[in-house]
Amino acid sequence: EEADKAELAGKHDEALSCLLEAVRVGDESEAILSRIGQLFAMKQNPTDALEYFSKAIKLNPLESSNYLHRAECFIALDDPANAFSEFEKYFKLEEVGKNLMVRCGKCALDAEILDKAEYYLKTALSLQEVDEANDAYAWYNLGELAEKRSNDAEAQEYYNNVCAADSSFPQPYLEQAEDEYAAANFSLALHLFEAVAKMIPNNANVYVRLADVYGHLGAEFSTSVLTCLSKAVELSSEPTLYEDTIVRRGVLLFSVFNDVEQAITDFTLCLEGNPQNPSALENRALALRSRNGDGDVAAAVTDYLTLVEQNVSWERKAEPYRFLAVNSFDQGDLPTAAKLFSFASIHGAFSQADELRMYTAIAAQCIRNGANFEEQYEPRGGMQSKDNDKGKKGDQQPKGFPVVSVGYQCIDSFYCQLRDREPTVHN
Repeated sequence: EEADKAELAGKHDEALSCLLEAVRVGDESEAILSRIGQLFAMKQNPTDALEYFSKAIKLNPLESSNYLHRAECFIALDDPANAFSEFEKYFKLEEVGKNLMVRCGKCALDAEILDKAEYYLKTALSLQEVDEANDAYAWYNLGELAEKRSNDAEAQEYYNNVCAADSSFPQPYLEQAEDEYAAANFSLALHLFEAVAKMIPNNANVYVRLADVYGHLGAEFSTSVLTCLSKAVELSSEPTLYEDTIVRRGVLLFSVFNDVEQAITDFTLCLEGNPQNPSALENRALALRSRNGDGDVAAAVTDYLTLVEQNVSWERKAEPYRFLAVNSFDQGDLPTAAKLFSFASIHGAFSQADELRMYTAIAAQCIRNGANFEEQYEPRGGMQSKDNDKGKKGDQQPKGFPVVSVGYQCIDSFYCQLRDREPTVHN
């Protein structure tokens, strides 16, 4: 009676203590032992629960619920063979519905008792009971069974029936997969995404997510990443997803597999659909520069010229501007090189060679604008004397120094080197 009150109040530990005390003093009945087993099961203690269910069965082997409880304990202990055995004992005593039939078949499948698994799963599907979720689960397990028998075509037929039975069945798998991915449990996320891909094999997004997971599992899974991206490209009908995925595949081919030709092909396929895709322009230019064949530099220049006109960050524009500046410098177009170097310098770091090119181009541009140096200049910051209205000398501020529009910050250091050579009133 005290145990009943405690259990009704949700005080399971207190209820368990009362029942164990009852057994200790000799009140050992099947009902009490079974209740103790259930309370241990509620406390996530399947080992002790199993012990008391077994004692209850010895006292009353015809009480079917204890076999079912033992099956649940064996499932919790990852012992599908014994769980299957307990389900079969229960079935001999009771008529069962679709849910238990499917669970029994799943245990047989996990225990590699394939013929029994097929029997129970197909028997569950033959029952007239309306249960879409269990129908879908039965089809899914039949698909796994066919895979174990190396019958991939039959397996896919079974998987195709999952969503036909219950279109919402994959959703919990997908949600859990995303949760595991967010928690960095990539192995479990992989298992779940693979299950989803079997049930909805024509969904490009699922293969993209599989590629994401494989990418986190290490470089040894690069081929799997490539396979998943290729499948996503094949299935994708949405333009943005297609562009992102084919560029990503191209980057993988270029950077990991060193397949420059196929990488350029992927970037080009993207640009055929969207000639202004920044990632495709940026990466095709890099691949063309790497290949460095006839016309590749000119093609890379064309891609970069298109890229720098796009709405992308200055950090991404720095290298294209630097490359364009060097190309203009090598072509002898120093004014253009000076302008491009000034743009590249905003967010880019230069090598010593590029810095020398930049200052050379800027100096040449300054010299071209030689008229800027024809006036007589005081040293920077000095005062210039000039007759005032009364014929007396007076101090006036010097005229401003005309600087060509290439960015003062770029030529300041170069100008400082030349400052001592400026003509003044003293020389």
